[in-house]
Amino acid sequence: MFKYFFSKNSITRWTIYGIPVIIIIGTLMHFAYDLLGRPLFLAFVFPVNESVWEHLKMAFWPILFWWIIGYRTLKKKSAPSIYLWFSAALLSITVTLWLIVTLYYTYTSALNIESVVIDIIIFIIAVFIGQFIGLISYRKSSENKLKFFLALFILFILLTAFIWFTYNPPKIALFYDFHHQLYGIEKK
Repeated sequence: MFKYFFSKNSITRWTIYGIPVIIIIGTLMHFAYDLLGRPLFLAFVFPVNESVWEHLKMAFWPILFWWIIGYRTLKKKSAPSIYLWFSAALLSITVTLWLIVTLYYTYTSALNIESVVIDIIIFIIAVFIGQFIGLISYRKSSENKLKFFLALFILFILLTAFIWFTYNPPKIALFYDFHHQLYGIEKK
């Protein structure tokens, strides 16, 4: 795994360098909604409460934009396959989101505690693993147009879900902010 950190391959470097960038941007996003004055038109991008769902935005948007910017940046130099690139991006996003949800509910249920420190560690581990799995997928997969279009469709569904559920959260635990005892956007 450490060989990736010293790779001269620009696609590998881009993916690995994305780990700290995604973590930093995701962390800043946690505070951005309040710092920007709680603008409703940007609520779908930034966490609007302390629910698990809202915290998934801290991974989803930075990873999505990192991979989009990466494709545009590397297109001229490394000519990454668009079919492999966006399939790998979806895998990175999916693995990261799945790990965050799974690890959060596992430790809170098993230990009956909640810890901001553990939440941060989970976020970092999930981004790290998600990026590596995306990279490995890009390196090991073969081009497949059907898989590419399916990946774009699923990305569209995820993007739509983050927008829709920000303003219309279902009344289930994933969307519930136990700290403020509310679903969705706090009315002030």
